[in-house]
Amino acid sequence: MEINVGIKAPNFTLPSSSGRDVSLEDFMGTKVLIFFYPKDDTPGCTIEACGIRDEYENIKQKDTIVFGISADDLDSHNSFIKKFGLNFELLSDLDKKVSITYGAWGEKILYGKKSIGMKRMSFLINEEGVITKIWKKVTPDKHASQLLEAISKGEFFMKNKWYKGNIHCHTTNSDGDADPEFVVDWYKRHGYNFLVVSDHNHLTILEYATKTKDVDFILIPGEEVTSFANTSIPVHINGIGIHSLVEPQDRDTVIETLQANINGIISAGGLASINHPNYKWSITSNDIYSVNGATMLEVFNGHPATNNFGSRNKLSTEQIWDEVLSYGKLIFGVATDDSHKYYDFTPELSNPGRGWITVRASELNQESIMNSLRSGDFYSSTGIELKEINIDKQSLEIEIDENPKELNFAMEYETTFTGFLGKELDKVSGNSASYQFQGDEVYVRATVSGSNGFKAWTQPVHIN
Repeated sequence: MEINVGIKAPNFTLPSSSGRDVSLEDFMGTKVLIFFYPKDDTPGCTIEACGIRDEYENIKQKDTIVFGISADDLDSHNSFIKKFGLNFELLSDLDKKVSITYGAWGEKILYGKKSIGMKRMSFLINEEGVITKIWKKVTPDKHASQLLEAISKGEFFMKNKWYKGNIHCHTTNSDGDADPEFVVDWYKRHGYNFLVVSDHNHLTILEYATKTKDVDFILIPGEEVTSFANTSIPVHINGIGIHSLVEPQDRDTVIETLQANINGIISAGGLASINHPNYKWSITSNDIYSVNGATMLEVFNGHPATNNFGSRNKLSTEQIWDEVLSYGKLIFGVATDDSHKYYDFTPELSNPGRGWITVRASELNQESIMNSLRSGDFYSSTGIELKEINIDKQSLEIEIDENPKELNFAMEYETTFTGFLGKELDKVSGNSASYQFQGDEVYVRATVSGSNGFKAWTQPVHIN
């Protein structure tokens, strides 16, 4: 995974010079700087570390903690700390796994020569665990002042915002009954912040931002890659954020067809979302488990022909999701409209406004939204709004928006926490709910049900 501003910082646990193990997730609620440096007690690293030492009291006053990371062992770290009076912890990444994850270990150029080693890089992480600033090339004697300036400005530690969007809809460029401009206007007028127009095997691109200069609404390019397995079994996958048209690939089996088209979407720079698995009962949990590269799965699709709730002998889409998660494969659940009809509104028609996702992102732009989709920092809904979703090492906590402003009546809520094979772990009534991890659940996710039939789904947290 590429590390960018706006994504959740990958968690790690490393031994510290203090004698403890440090896990990044233990510092949720605190601002953190992690800086990677090549080697203890070398000229550039000493200048950088001592600069941070001299400013560390000022840094701590900004509620920020600092960790230095290198591939040196703890004995080396402790000697470095003692020699120069360093007042912050150093972490030992002997196998370089954390450094590789963050892109700090790899090819670098020093004095015109290429080599493999530790790069001098730093990452600022906000209270929500989101990366808000990256220094890819650090100047040792200036870094402490750069860090203090960034923290003092405060702009890097603003809380992320929630943005509402739909990632599955159609226009007259495929089988919708309204032109792209009408469809975009419908979603904008109804309070959406972003939209993926996903016409069948067609990349619909509108120069919306250029024409309107709208700062509250963006379009993300997409396509519903529509193919068939064994000539007749429909296999539909949304390509989100693609940079070019993905040609559909038909294969003999569902698994082969899924994999071929997922590969095509990834090659086009997109995220793959497997659509309506119960449409004509075409895709099973085993099919989904058997492929690689898909980021999302529709657990709710607003089209009346998609059989979201299963039948006596068929799994619901939620049950399919739970089976895939129980196999150990991480995939995020989305709710979508799959809208085609924009003029007449009846239960028998595939209308807009039935299912959406709400994404937590640092900014309303394609990069930030895509990063949040990639990391699962969003929830899915058919009508319930969540104020907060907080996850740490011990628990999953949810706060529900009590009364969405467009509803003039009180709603009551029940949150069900679900684990392995859909097992009900706990059920909580009210506008807030929390679950304490026991350690043996495999994964935990939450479904919030409203008294009027609306639902919201959080993304799964894999335990251990």
